[in-house]
Amino acid sequence: MKLVANLRFYILAKSVLLSLLVVSLLRTHAGSDSLFYLQAGQSFGYLAVLYLYLALLISPLLRLLPTTTFGEALKFGRRAIGVSAAYFASLHTLIVIGWELHGINSLTLLPNRFLVALGLGGVALVILLAQAATSFDSAITAMTFRRWKQLQRLVYIAGLAIIVHVWMIGSHSASTSVQITGFILLALLFGLEAYRFSQNLALKFNGLDHQELIITLAVTTWLVLIGGLLALPKLSPSLHNHQHLERHHE
Repeated sequence: MKLVANLRFYILAKSVLLSLLVVSLLRTHAGSDSLFYLQAGQSFGYLAVLYLYLALLISPLLRLLPTTTFGEALKFGRRAIGVSAAYFASLHTLIVIGWELHGINSLTLLPNRFLVALGLGGVALVILLAQAATSFDSAITAMTFRRWKQLQRLVYIAGLAIIVHVWMIGSHSASTSVQITGFILLALLFGLEAYRFSQNLALKFNGLDHQELIITLAVTTWLVLIGGLLALPKLSPSLHNHQHLERHHE
């Protein structure tokens, strides 16, 4: 397959061009360097989340849709979408650590809650980079498909870490519109993944191979996931809300 005819190449190339476009626009409109780095870090963080969400959405979505040329193209391009997520996450991390926090040495001056949030983001970044580094056919052959698949499943840990990371930072999710949009998108993803999980479970146990049981299990799994999402503000208050409460009590 020629490079120019490779969908993965186009996805990766557009991701790089998108990052350059973001930098150009923000550099033009930002009133100061500090505002530029703040907005750039947030923008790349949002793009990393968006690309990771798309990569996670493809598998359960294709399970429900009939096989089409477009579906096969999505499945083929999924690796490049995941690599793009790792790319934007790396840019986000470099800007936050390098410019917003003025180097890694400043981490010792941050509150514990912020360090936990950064640590979760770091875990997600390591997983995404490991998956990006092994997204090539030669790497999959070298490590065997079974081990590669096990590594790919860690993306769910990365996704969970990112959800908590974004929430704990607070500034990324302080807006009500962002919270509502995020909840709707996650509810959709959780529903599709719950249904796929129920189908896979039914394939392993013949006694569950009934549509009514699959739907019941899927709805139950979805409700548990939604319950965990709704409980997140209580289990882990955001740094933004935590600081607001501290100022209120002073």
